[in-house]
Formats: sequence, C-alpha cells, structure tokens
Amino acid sequence: MKIVLEVQVPQEVTVFYGKYKNRISAVEDLVPLHTSVRALRRIVIDGVRDEVAIEALAFIPERCRKSILGPRSKWIDDEYRWCLVYIQDNRKTLTQFIASGEHERKVGENI
Repeated sequence: MKIVLEVQVPQEVTVFYGKYKNRISAVEDLVPLHTSVRALRRIVIDGVRDEVAIEALAFIPERCRKSILGPRSKWIDDEYRWCLVYIQDNRKTLTQFIASGEHERKVGENI
C-alpha cells in the first residue's frame, strides 16, 4: 500500500516586508510537499507524545533535494528524509496510525 502525505520540508523562502513591501529577506520556513512515505513515527518530547505532528520518512523528488535546509542527519539516503507531518493536514490518511497507538510503522511497497 502506497501512502501519499503532505509533509513539511525546511526551505529558504523569500519574504517581502516593510511599509511598502520594498524590503526583501530570505528566511527558513516549512514548505508543504505532497510525496510518498515509507515509514511513520511519533514525536516524543520528555516522555509526552506530540498530538499536533508526527515524522514521516518521505521520498524527496530530485528537483527539491538541493533546496532543502536542515541537518544532514535527517537524511536516510539520497532520496529519503525524515520530515514533519501535521496530523490536521493528513487526518483521514493517518486515522489508522493515530488510533493504533503504535510508536512507529513501516508502510509502502519497498520495505
């Protein structure tokens, strides 16, 4: 079974600000990307599960790989990276995983 989710990847984004929007700056922000996922895992901070987001081992298309910021430790290989997934954006797809109470689940065809 193939799962496609909207994951959040850190990228550099151009921002216009100032009274007349004439100042330009580049900031790091999370940008949504629809992609296939191989694994899901919950985020646990100080022994408490995060109810807002989980992490997904997501396939990153070649066109997006060079623009992604963040630590290299998040990359598993050249194609897959652990990315943030907001539960609210993917509630219907993640219903089984959330209800199961599992900490980690492998999904997809090539496992």
